[in-house]
Parts: sequence; structure tokens; C-alpha cells
Amino acid sequence: MSLKSSSLSRLLEQASQFLERGEVIAFKTDTVPGLAALESYSKKLFVLKNRPLEKPIVLFYPDLMEVKRSYVVSEGFEKYLRQYWPGGLTFVLLKKSGLKKIAIRIPDDGFLHQLLRKVKEPLAVTSANKSGEKQILSMVEIEKKFKTQIALFIDQRKNSLEQASTIVDLTQEEPVVLRQGAVKFVA
Repeated sequence: MSLKSSSLSRLLEQASQFLERGEVIAFKTDTVPGLAALESYSKKLFVLKNRPLEKPIVLFYPDLMEVKRSYVVSEGFEKYLRQYWPGGLTFVLLKKSGLKKIAIRIPDDGFLHQLLRKVKEPLAVTSANKSGEKQILSMVEIEKKFKTQIALFIDQRKNSLEQASTIVDLTQEEPVVLRQGAVKFVA
């Protein structure tokens, strides 16, 4: 199903219903279009993209308070989170339970913030392409590529940075840029 111009409440309702049923949806973000599932169904994204399981997927959260509940955020590094979020910068943080490294982002998108609050679970989000292939920036092309595999295609944004997010590891003594992307990180 493709939704371009629909009421925000209708989009939120349909997107949350598909996600809660374990379906994958596609939408534009503040960086590049993405494929998303609830964190509890994130394995579907690996299968859909033919992505190796050892290659992590970013989790979207609605706000810093939610992130701080589950992840180690040092006082010294919290300034970076406040400076760059919401926005096109992904930070790698340690999960409090198990101390596993996880890539986290708070997108600069009102629709996604509302969707995250509605589903009450982080979204596992990845670029809308098969693993190893070029990023697809057009929702029309994404729909052609994944037509039967995606439950909902939402074209809710006009502008995006059209470049993947920058990834910065905050689990070391000093921040480490793992991938330069849409936003320049300055320590």
C-alpha cells in the first residue's frame, strides 16, 4: 500500500498497525529513505535486505530520555547527544543490560517522533536497498524494488539530506567517527 498525501492521523494509525503486526514499512527520513520494523521484529530487515547478521541496524528513538533509560550515556558525551539530536547523526552506545554496542539515532522528523511514541518500541531502521547495493533515494524506486515485501510505503516528507547518517562511536575514551555522512561531527 502506498500513501502519499493522507492525514497525519491516518498515516500514524496505518503505520503503527502494520508495525505491531510485525510488518516492514518504508518511509523517508531526515537523511535517506528507510525500511523499518519494530525492534522485536528486526530480523525481518536482515532477511529482506540479504544483510549479514553481524552488520548491525540502527535503532530510532523518540527522545534522549528514552535513550538514557537503556544506554550508558556518560556526562562528558551527553553534550554531543544534545548538540546533534534530533538529526542525521547516529551514535554507538553501550546498552546497560549486557553492555552490547548499539547504534542509536533520534531522527529530525515529527512524523517519526509521533510514530515512535505510538508504537512504544524503538524502530529498527536501515537504508532502503539490498545489502551491498547503491542507496535508493526515490520512494517510487523503493516501491518498485520491494513492492510485494513491504506492507506500507509512506512518502510523507519533501526534503531530506539524501545522504546516510554520520556514525560516531561513543563507547571509547574519545569519540570515533566510524562513517562520515550527512552531518559533520566536531568533538
